[in-house]
Amino acid sequence: LTFICVDEATGVGIEDVQILINNDTISYSLQTNAEGMVTEKILDENFDVLVAGWGHRHGSIFNTSFIGKDTIIFELEEGYQDHFFADLGWRTQNTATVNGHWERADPFELFRGNGDRTTPDDDIDYDLGNLAYVTGNQFASATQSDVDNGFVELSSPPMDLSTYTNPVMRYNVWFYNNGNNSNDTLNIYLNIADTNMILIDQYTVLDNTAEWSELVLKFPLDYTTDLDNVQLVVFTEDKPGEGDVLEVCFDNFDVIEEADLLDVSDIVLSGIELEVFPNPFQGSIAVNYQIDDFKQSARLKIFDAVGTLVETKQIHQKKGTLRAGASLPSGMYFMHIESQGKISVAEKIIKID
Repeated sequence: LTFICVDEATGVGIEDVQILINNDTISYSLQTNAEGMVTEKILDENFDVLVAGWGHRHGSIFNTSFIGKDTIIFELEEGYQDHFFADLGWRTQNTATVNGHWERADPFELFRGNGDRTTPDDDIDYDLGNLAYVTGNQFASATQSDVDNGFVELSSPPMDLSTYTNPVMRYNVWFYNNGNNSNDTLNIYLNIADTNMILIDQYTVLDNTAEWSELVLKFPLDYTTDLDNVQLVVFTEDKPGEGDVLEVCFDNFDVIEEADLLDVSDIVLSGIELEVFPNPFQGSIAVNYQIDDFKQSARLKIFDAVGTLVETKQIHQKKGTLRAGASLPSGMYFMHIESQGKISVAEKIIKID
């Protein structure tokens, strides 16, 4: 049986596409050649097939018999997507002495002695496959398999997003940090051509939910216009101090056009009201907010003029007023609220001396 993977728009074969074929008892792992083809003898049974190649969106077919067939063709849409059922070349690095390295694995569910769930029992449940990137995925106690004594970093392969009109990055994270010294963070960056690291997302002890996050949406054009060589970097570090547990999981990454969101109005602008005063301001600025579909928490984020995240404040109630910006130098900033996968209208604020 020959599998052929071609670009949907051009019909040209795609090299190095990973093809995973499996059922409950048998599995095959194949990779296409320079012409986008691979041939294998497949037993006459029903199989699921998952297809992944960096630079194209996934393909899949389920519970399929290949009896009487000699060729299966997958037409893959150009784009970036990784549900991590195949190894598409994400790189990991870490401090030499650190425990809790990044692993592409089916997460083990672990609990602390106080009952806290530190890791999930599965990957995010609405992607393909059952794998995610997990820190220290060992079947041991929560305090023995977490990130300790340094940092661990996960980096995507390079992406050229310059052909997108308005790209949207999406992903899910799991973040747990608790204990005697709960001072650790999860930082997510855009690495621009290996010369500029821009912080676009951050999680602290206040984000402990013992759940996978809602689908996170990030608009790279909010941070930079240099999109022809971009990597996503997921960085977490166990900072000095004994007695805390740090676990992170990352899954379900993709990039799509803003216009292709199922309903942009349901994700951006919907149900979140934000008002600031005075503006311009000295010292700190007052922020009135109301979140119609408030669940457990939300976050107010402030970015500087080049799109770097400079301040985050947790929100723990549906409606209220908080103050922000006290530690910021004078300048122009943008602020919005993120809640349950929705983003408020961005407000431009100006701090003066």
